[in-house]
Formats: sequence, C-alpha cells, structure tokens
Amino acid sequence: MRNKLLVTALILAMFLAVSSPAAQAGVTDGETMTGDGDTSGDLGIEYYRDVARRYPDRVGLYCWVGYEIYKSGDFKAAKEIFESCAKRDHAQSMIFLSQIYMDGFGVEKDPVASTKWLKRAAEIGYGAGQYDYGLSLLRGEGVPCDPEAGKEWIHRAAAQGDTDARALVAAGFDLSVVAAGQQRSAGGR
Repeated sequence: MRNKLLVTALILAMFLAVSSPAAQAGVTDGETMTGDGDTSGDLGIEYYRDVARRYPDRVGLYCWVGYEIYKSGDFKAAKEIFESCAKRDHAQSMIFLSQIYMDGFGVEKDPVASTKWLKRAAEIGYGAGQYDYGLSLLRGEGVPCDPEAGKEWIHRAAAQGDTDARALVAAGFDLSVVAAGQQRSAGGR
C-alpha cells in the first residue's frame, strides 16, 4: 500500500512539473519566466501570446488565460484572445465571444454576432454550442425564429449528454424550463 502511495505521489509530482508554465517553456531552476530578473512567477499576456505562436498545440493554455482575463473584467483583451483561439476552432472561446456580444461586455450588444459564434461552436460539434444555438433559434435571438432547426440542434446536444438539452427535450421543448435569456455556457460552465 505504501509503495502505491509513493508511486502515485511521484507520478503526480512529475505531472505537475511538466504541466507548469515554466516547464512548458523550458525554463529551468534559476531562470525566470520573464527573463527580466522578476521571480514573482506572474506572467504577462505577451508571454502567453508568444507561447501560442511558437507552440500551436498549446493553444488551450492561451485560451485559458483569456478566460482568466474575462473573469477579471478586461473584456477587450479577453475578446482579442478568444478571437485568436476561435480561429483555431477552440469552441469554448466561441462561446465566450458569444457571451461578450450578447451582454455587450466591452462592445456594443450584438445578438447577431453572438449567435454567429454559437453557430460556429455548434457546427464543430460542441454540445454547449449546439444547445445554446438551438435556444437562439427557438427564441429568434440573433437569427430568425426557426423552431424545427432549434429542436434539431438541441437534440444533437442531448445526444452528446448535455443535461440541459435532455431536460428541454423531456419537457417537450417547453421553454419555461429554461431561465429567461439563459445562455448558460459561458457563465455557467
């Protein structure tokens, strides 16, 4: 039992060391992440932009930084990051862009642009995007109302296991089971 715990601890320590931003950047002990002598470990957005450019397979890290910036309230910077990530088919970034445009966070409210991003997320197979795009079609938010198409997208999300989509299908598409204006993907997931 003790050997299993030791092996588990070693594997976890190796994972954490490899998954840290410093390890991903190839920074070794004694070096700083910023190269300017700052050892605080607090990296600026430019560092993450550079990582995303040099290592496209690590785009998720850059997009996560966008989420953190979004949560801090700097919607202009978050929008820029999410747009870059969305160009690489990062579906969660598309959902956040939709939220930015729907709520007018740092931009004019634009339901059409919001729904455009939901549609892109839905088309690449992201269940939350399918559900939210289906809701937009059912309600006519940012697109002409199209109940049949909306139901089809929600069925696709339900088939992927989306619990909200399954609940809406089970309720016979009675929108009263969905909170008014709900687009829960960005804020609720």
